Amino acid sequence: MTRKEEIIYATLELASEYGLKAVSLAQISDKVGIKKTVAV
Repeated sequence: MTRKEEIIYATLELASEYGLKAVSLAQISDKVGIKKTVAV
């Protein structure tokens, strides 16, 4: 499965549970395992 597919499936899974309007990018990235980086 590609990274794009992982993100899409995670989004669909979260949206089915909480509703699409309630899903944030932070929730999606946490589910997929994408870490936030801070530029200095």
